[in-house]
Amino acid sequence: MSEQTADQATKKMPWKKIITGLVIIALICGGFVFYLARSAQKHVENFLKANGVSVGSLDVNWRRHFTAHNAKVKLSSEESLNIETIKGEVNFSGKTSKNLKLENLSYQFGKTEVSVPSMSVQNYALNDKTSANNGNVFFDVTNIAVKKIVAPSMTVTRKTGNGGESMTYNNVVFNDFDKGIVKKLTSDGLSGKIHLADERDASTIDRIISTKTGKAEIENFNIGYLVRYYSEPSSASETENPFKDITGNWSVEKLSIDDVIDKENAGNTTLEKISGTKFSVHQLPFSISEMVKQLDNADGDNSIDKSDEAKLLTEKLAIIPSIGFADIHLTGLAIKHPDNSTNVQDSSFIYNNGKFDIALKGIKNIDRDNDTTTLDDFSISQLRFPHINDLLTKLDKLDKGDLDSVSRVFTAFLQSENLPLMPQFDTIHLSGFSLLPPPSENGADNSPVKINSLNVKANFSLGAIPTSLKIELKGMQGSATDWDKEFPILTELGFSEVTNDGLLNQLGYKTISEDFIFDGSWNADNETLDIKELTMNYPDMGRWSLKGSFINVDPAFFSDNVMTIAAAGLVIHAKSMDLTVNADNFLDRFAKFYDANTDENFADKRKEAAVKARLAIALFLGAENSQKFGEALQNFIESGGTLNIHAKARSKQGIGLADFLAARLAPLSLFDKIDLSADIQH
Repeated sequence: MSEQTADQATKKMPWKKIITGLVIIALICGGFVFYLARSAQKHVENFLKANGVSVGSLDVNWRRHFTAHNAKVKLSSEESLNIETIKGEVNFSGKTSKNLKLENLSYQFGKTEVSVPSMSVQNYALNDKTSANNGNVFFDVTNIAVKKIVAPSMTVTRKTGNGGESMTYNNVVFNDFDKGIVKKLTSDGLSGKIHLADERDASTIDRIISTKTGKAEIENFNIGYLVRYYSEPSSASETENPFKDITGNWSVEKLSIDDVIDKENAGNTTLEKISGTKFSVHQLPFSISEMVKQLDNADGDNSIDKSDEAKLLTEKLAIIPSIGFADIHLTGLAIKHPDNSTNVQDSSFIYNNGKFDIALKGIKNIDRDNDTTTLDDFSISQLRFPHINDLLTKLDKLDKGDLDSVSRVFTAFLQSENLPLMPQFDTIHLSGFSLLPPPSENGADNSPVKINSLNVKANFSLGAIPTSLKIELKGMQGSATDWDKEFPILTELGFSEVTNDGLLNQLGYKTISEDFIFDGSWNADNETLDIKELTMNYPDMGRWSLKGSFINVDPAFFSDNVMTIAAAGLVIHAKSMDLTVNADNFLDRFAKFYDANTDENFADKRKEAAVKARLAIALFLGAENSQKFGEALQNFIESGGTLNIHAKARSKQGIGLADFLAARLAPLSLFDKIDLSADIQH
């Protein structure tokens, strides 16, 4: 019996060992799980802390999956991004997360608020750099790397008095975010409204501007530097604070803007595409975010003193020179208003360090009177306002709150004897211009005004007058009827009863075409101004051309001050002048018309006028001095051809203002100072 009991006990003993082992293993596993849970908790807490995140509550499992509620992401000592819920996982290093999901994000600066219902983050990694200030760790976009961030929607709202604005961006995607730079930022489009109303009076005009776009994208979007530009003042010198690109190529497709005033349609603007190549800035010596807060206070009921007004004004103006480069290219612009409509096929605006390049193509405008204006091509290069740039530079160097100094600078800028707003440029080009009036009441078509091409090239010193200027205008056309109205020659000649339609129409002219050339330059070495060519050519009518040389042209003549320019102009003297005239085509037509409508012969009239002109010249210049000049003039009036008149000052000092004033009392005295000659070419 005892042996049987012993055998049974022996058989039961392994189960006790197994159970004991299992208990021990369970205790070890439980301890390990407890360790993993505590470790996971610590990893997640460190991960959040390293990103400047504080939470209201945190749930973490042993696999380092976590849920954080009521999170705040510290962006600075005063600003935070609020997140209702963060869900995700943290790897063992505590620096990366494969997936993060954020819900109900909100950020407010001034009167503007950004809200995002949900956002997903893929392959988030924290770099080694720690963004801390006095022990506080802040979130730093330059300290992270992310494969992709997706926000199905993002809304920006701003409340201003009785108005405000709200813009919603759809399906916003950040691709390859590293060290503050997003390789590509895309959006399926935005939609929103801007409600413009008076800050304090709700009874004023109610205006709503609705905006909608198609897809948009930005390449190499430097959010890191944009944050610094917006929030951090810089005390660095210009060499230590260079311009940096905020964006690479960017584009927005299918833009539409509707303007409604007091519930009535006030206009619509559409664009096929708007794009650019880059946008560059450098930091300012003040914080734009602080300026925005002060502007919000100034827009509200809070009153600000004069020094704060001066500070805000100078800071706003200082933003302009902080932009180094920006360009905008528009395709398929259409603007429709109740009174007119405008279409522009392509246009571009390039700003580069205070200078603009503007180009427009395919312009068509129809105004309220149904006049149609078209323009094939227009461009202007290196457009600049040097005095405005100088003003901005002076204001930037002032104490922003020094009202007296700011006032003095503005007063000097706006002095009446200066020309602060006169622009300078390098070239202007225009081609294919046409202005077509609507049909007249009697059903006749009005002739358009046309310009085939205009080219202008200029060089400037510091002022409004160019030191060299070349203008070439080709094919400027207008109707002969309009010319007859502007120049009623027939009335003066006594033919109004014969030609009710106007002289030019009776002579067979339907349109009048003009070509214009000007070419002049200033020589700084000898202070002379040479008019190389000044020509007006009327094809099938006539032509005149002028050349001239002027001396004593002081550099002050090209300054920016009206009084200085006027004073310098008083001492300019004419050295020589050459005039060429030909009107054969017009006179031949007029002769046929005259002979057909009168009992007189136009050739006889020309001979009579030529003799009278010869006698008048002899009377003024004397028979001996006027011999060749008088013969040429008589020949020109009688027989036509090309008349060349040459006038040259006898004195090396030229002919000045005093000489012309003296001629008012003694007209013949002026001719004593000029060598006058002429010749005729047939």
